[in-house]
Amino acid sequence: MSYQDVEDVQQILEQISVKAWLAYSLGSWQWWTLLVASIVPWLIWWRFVDKDRGRELLTYGVVFSLMALILDNLGTFFNFWGYNIKLLPLTVNFFSGNCSVFPVVFMFMCQLCKSWKTFVISSVIIAAVFSYICEPLFIVFNMYRYSKPWSHTYSFIRFVLVFSLVRWTVRRIHKHLR
Repeated sequence: MSYQDVEDVQQILEQISVKAWLAYSLGSWQWWTLLVASIVPWLIWWRFVDKDRGRELLTYGVVFSLMALILDNLGTFFNFWGYNIKLLPLTVNFFSGNCSVFPVVFMFMCQLCKSWKTFVISSVIIAAVFSYICEPLFIVFNMYRYSKPWSHTYSFIRFVLVFSLVRWTVRRIHKHLR
């Protein structure tokens, strides 16, 4: 198998993905939900962010988004999960979640939780909501699917670990740069 073979398959997949997106995603109520979920969290953040800590909090959000995008691409690449409805045809991941909902919620967690104890408690609660409430709803609404061996519990663990790892990493960076 050559790299040209891979490129040929990617081109076919691209054509199929665009056709499916036009036929099933674009304009559906689920697509409109994803569009709103991509914009509204940032409007809420803009309104309620602690302006004195805006840059610091934005750093948390950007690092979280990068981590979420990497993990989501790995998960979809290995077919642990996938998205039936996409905001854009070129994305294989959950753009609205990875670049809007999750990082904005995470930034508010970092803004409101001063201690590690409150942060971990918040992480567990929010991870449970995302994993055991939101994910099953997205499955019911035919927007998300997961394959064995993946489960909602793995998503829960992933959220808690990513929340904690990103907070720890960004705090270390900020401490080093001061």
